[in-house]
Amino acid sequence: MGVKPVDFKIRARRRPNRSLMLGIPGGGASRLQDKEEPAAAPTRTSKQDNKGSVVSSINKAVSVFFGGNMGTSESLVQALTRSAPTFGLDLINIQDLDTATKNKTLPAFNPLVIIIPSSEGRPPNNAKKFVAWIEQMASNGEKLPAGTKFAVFGVGNSDWTQTFHKVPRMVNDTIWRRAHS
Repeated sequence: MGVKPVDFKIRARRRPNRSLMLGIPGGGASRLQDKEEPAAAPTRTSKQDNKGSVVSSINKAVSVFFGGNMGTSESLVQALTRSAPTFGLDLINIQDLDTATKNKTLPAFNPLVIIIPSSEGRPPNNAKKFVAWIEQMASNGEKLPAGTKFAVFGVGNSDWTQTFHKVPRMVNDTIWRRAHS
């Protein structure tokens, strides 16, 4: 099939004992280990300085908002949760984008990571309210707190040339203009 119809839906289930990363280049083993340990997000890490002394440092708090219909964004969040402490990050607030709109604001005191795809140039089902909210914010001229720190990661297939990263780019541009105008 060359072109996916707009309202085409498919339901799939992961095979038992298969990892989320199976089939993704560099994704690791094809079978899960005995049991995956839940990711722990410590608030302190220990590192060695150049003299060999152990130095304790406090991890940087980060919020993660994600959207998606196919599970890719969620698996990226899970991977980030496992690796964040290694990079000195503490993921304190993880939620889907529509849930994040309940507060009608974005985190101002800690960085925000947004993971979002485009689905034929439209937001995923669990990000429609979020996208509508930031579009309304832009049309009303509302501002975000100065210095709002954020990163938008677009998820998608570059074969869809007309709509590739349309929503992530719009989200990035809108948030940037609202925080820097």
